[in-house]
Formats: sequence, structure tokens, C-alpha cells
Amino acid sequence: MHSATTDSNETGAAPALMIFHLAEVTGPALTLLPRARRLAEQGNLEVLFPGEGTALPLYAPFAQVLTAHYKALTLPRSPLAALLWLGRFARETARFRRLFRARQPGVVVVVTTVLPSALLAARLARLPVVVYAAEVYDPPEAGRLKRMLGRALCRFTGRSAAVVANSSRVASQFPRARRLTIIMPSASDELAHGDAKRFRGKPELAGADPLIVSAGNLTFGRGQDVLIRALALVRQKLPNARCVIAGAPHPRAQDRAFADSLPRLVEELGLADAVVFAGFVEQVADLYAAADIVVNPARFPEPFGRVALEALVAGRPFIGSRVGAIPDVIRDGVDGLLVEPGDPVELAEAIIRLGKDDEFRKKLVAQGQNHVKETFDEKRATAAFAEFVNETIATARK
Repeated sequence: MHSATTDSNETGAAPALMIFHLAEVTGPALTLLPRARRLAEQGNLEVLFPGEGTALPLYAPFAQVLTAHYKALTLPRSPLAALLWLGRFARETARFRRLFRARQPGVVVVVTTVLPSALLAARLARLPVVVYAAEVYDPPEAGRLKRMLGRALCRFTGRSAAVVANSSRVASQFPRARRLTIIMPSASDELAHGDAKRFRGKPELAGADPLIVSAGNLTFGRGQDVLIRALALVRQKLPNARCVIAGAPHPRAQDRAFADSLPRLVEELGLADAVVFAGFVEQVADLYAAADIVVNPARFPEPFGRVALEALVAGRPFIGSRVGAIPDVIRDGVDGLLVEPGDPVELAEAIIRLGKDDEFRKKLVAQGQNHVKETFDEKRATAAFAEFVNETIATARK
């Protein structure tokens, strides 16, 4: 383990230690940013990542950022893989226990349910633990083994920690949790102040009408290939339509393979001049500001529709799949449009509808922004998270 920065709040208070399972920018990393900042204001905050990545600079300005070697739990594919994982689990639990003895945190916040080694080590050290849960383990397409593993993880998590679920869909997986609350993500108002010209100044985007934007990690579940196929249909009606696909694959073989397949699909469909792969976009507000339509073509249920929320905050019309918690954010035909997952034809029809109807787009945006103000207030969510963490500490001291 090493420290990436030594800046921290020198109050002398026992630090809160927040542990992420990925070092790249993800939905939870963005969601917890203002909440982590709030914890830092209360005292010391240390943030642990499994190596270097794009998320570290987000937290470095207000927290002490640490890195160590550990891995999130993945589904074993064979008995041998299961045995190897058990050995790694024991070693990682021991490493986390040594880390906790060295850092002496006042509370541990584990930002996932797929780090059971960190959770077990915290419980063995008798530390108060909060788990931020943002995973869905029982979608219809999940295999039996994944469902069993998910149920076991949720039971273990619910019995061992206080749980913050990011949606009712996620919370339903913890029916017997000792302490459970739902605090939905919020999005910063900064997203409403992006610079469209700065992003659309790229030569390859000149003349795009409409410009369709997809934001998120490149995975089969996110369905970027569905959007590419839909774009081929859209351009039959809107020949100047172009698409920006922003995001990078997780450091997993299947995600890298999927990401590599997307440019090949673009070539096969004759869309080389219509699709831009932007990679990780740091100035996401500029990305949204440049968009005429934001699309999340997810195949599988998402724990929360973060891209939908960000699009509403940014004042952009949104189209998403009717899966997971996306309908918790978007009311179909009121705040945006919902389509069946994996259906490029229905997605293309929705894009064409918004591309041709300016008044309808404006109506959706206006209603969506009102919905955000009423339902997804960032200050309220941040305060609720800090209060839940403080209550967990107080309960552990009794």
C-alpha cells in the first residue's frame, strides 16, 4: 500500500476510510464524490483504490488517497477458480486487517458488495461498517450460479454492515439487513453549465444534426452496439445524424473484447464518418452540452439510471432502456422516452421522433428538470448519507 497524496484534514479525528473496488471513474465514484467531501469536512478522510486510475484525481483535492493491491469478487468459472479465489480471499482479508490496524479508521465505508474481504476484515476488527450497494444480482438473464452468489453476498453484507442502497431495486435484495436505507444518487448542477462549442469544435462533429451521445463504460450490458445498429437506421431518415460514444472498458477481458468489436461494427455498417469514440471524457458537462439527444441503450437492469439523471440535470432529452432502475428516474413520455432493451429498431424510432420534433424535446426537458429538483436534490442526499454514517458510528459505540 502507498499514499498517492498526503493532503488531508489534520483535525486529529479518527479518519473515515472509503474503499473502492475500481480505480476508474464509475457511477458510484461520481455519486459519492460530494458525500465523501462532506465526510472530509467532518474530519479526516482516507480513500483507498486498487491501483492507479482516473478516479484518484477526483478525490485527491480533499482526501488522502491510498492504493493497494486487491480485486473485486468475480464469478468463479470452475472448481479450481473457486479454490484460487478462496485462497486470495483469505490473503486479502489479512491484508485489510493489517491496513486497518495501521490506519485506525473510525468507520469503514465499502463502496460495493463485491469486496467481502474488506467487509469481513472490518467486522473482525470491530469497526463500524457502511456498505454502499449499487449492484443487481438477480436480473432475468443471470445464471443460477450468479443468483446464488449474489444472494449469499447480500445476506453476508446485510448481516455485517449498515447498507446504503442506491435504489429500491437494489434495496429489495437486502430483506433482512440490520440497518438499511435508500439514498438515490444526485447530480451536480455543474452539469448544466457545460461548453457545447468546446466539445462540438471537433472537425469530425461538424454538421452533426442531431448529435447523439452515449456515456458509460463500454460493456455488452451497456449496449453501445445496439446504438450503433440503431444509428444506421436513423441515418435513413436523418442523414446528418452522428453519434459520440464516450467511455472506456473496465479492465476485464470480456469488456476489452467488446470494446474492440465496436469499431469493427461501425465499419461493417458503413458508419465510419458518423461515430466518434471519445474514450474517457473528463469534462462530462461539455459532453452533455454538446448533445442533442442522450441515449443509454442498456441491455441489462442497472442499479440506477445515472446517465438519465445527468441528462435531465444538463437539460438534454433522454432515451433509455426500460430496465432496472432507469424507470425510477424517467417517466416514459414525461421526462424522456423508454424503449425495450436490445431493440435497435425501437431505439431508432425514438431517436427519429426526438430528432424531428423540437417542441416535444423541449417539453421533455422542462418536465425532466422539474422532476430533478423535486426528487434528486444533491444537498439533501449528501446530508442523508453523512447522517447515516454518523448514526452507524454512534450505534457501534453503544
